[in-house]
Amino acid sequence: MVSIPKSQPIKSLKELLAWQPGQDEYNVANTPLHLRPSPTLSASPYSDCRVIVCHDMAGGYAEDASPQGNSYSTLYSIQYWNHVDVFIYFSHSLITIPPVVWTNAAHRNGVRCLGTIITEWLPGVLVTDEMVSGPGQAFVDQEGNDIVDRRFFSRAYADKLVQLAVYFKFDGWFINIESILRGGNKQAEQMYAFLAYLRKRLHEAIPNGGELIWYDSVISSTGEVAWQDKLSSENYRFFEQSDGIFTNYTWKEGYVAESAALAGSRNRDVYTGIDIWGRNTFGGGGYTAYKALEVIQRDKTSCALFAPAWTYEFLDKKDFLTNDRLFWTGFHGDKDNKAFLPISAYIPARPSGCSSWFYSNFDRGFGHGFWVNGKVRI
Repeated sequence: MVSIPKSQPIKSLKELLAWQPGQDEYNVANTPLHLRPSPTLSASPYSDCRVIVCHDMAGGYAEDASPQGNSYSTLYSIQYWNHVDVFIYFSHSLITIPPVVWTNAAHRNGVRCLGTIITEWLPGVLVTDEMVSGPGQAFVDQEGNDIVDRRFFSRAYADKLVQLAVYFKFDGWFINIESILRGGNKQAEQMYAFLAYLRKRLHEAIPNGGELIWYDSVISSTGEVAWQDKLSSENYRFFEQSDGIFTNYTWKEGYVAESAALAGSRNRDVYTGIDIWGRNTFGGGGYTAYKALEVIQRDKTSCALFAPAWTYEFLDKKDFLTNDRLFWTGFHGDKDNKAFLPISAYIPARPSGCSSWFYSNFDRGFGHGFWVNGKVRI
């Protein structure tokens, strides 16, 4: 019996260790990252604010799980990639590999695509321990020499994570450690070293440089999970070893300026979180997310939009295109309506295509038929 290829996560470190390149070729992306042209001299003063979209919908791997298409009558897709810089595919599995359909779509539009590594609560404590300290057995090279520095941290799992990104051709990792570091400050030091090594390897191995984003969760002094909602002295060293930090979304207005001040010249590497579902988030999320963006642009960090598929999941799916357009770009005259502003009021569109060409056939890439040269084939 022939099985249908599916995109899927890795659910344990044992499974990660056993994984080898060459498996699951259907889920290897075939579209390289298109580099966007530099903004023009007349670009908006908001142009240096980078935008993460963190896609968390229905547990992940649903409508998007099949690289060969599916029979869903409705489908969520990102319509406005020109307002996005980094796409994170999120699920609550240990290692979330982005479905190939997302990597190809992101790359086609000049957007980096990241997978997610998450450990949560009590079950995640031992997983985090092993991830930074290494598996139980010794690792040796072909000459029999120990190649893992067990005095401080192990490279074993970091190297596997790099191999995954290289093989499936996505651009790096979002790391969300929401289980305590039971070794406290000492284990935090291990984590810094693990992150520094992983970041270096991603940058070396991935075309145009890989990317590593850290989530504001555990703190340096005790290893406890204590969301700061900003860049602070308690998460700064994790930030130092990463390409950026995604802050928790329950921040207060003054926190954004504090983050920018502490980050200094790296202020736009702080991605201030906004929960589009509005869970204790500044401004209320949804169609009032612009209130948070106003503060973020004023105080000069970047932003991370968490779960913008709200326009599809929470609102009526049959009106998705209308609702999503309203959220991202609004309609004619909306920018004069101070009770509502779309995302585009604070996040200008990025340049399209590449430096020498731009192509569109005005096809959204999914539907109920297949045409070649204007003729129905399926």
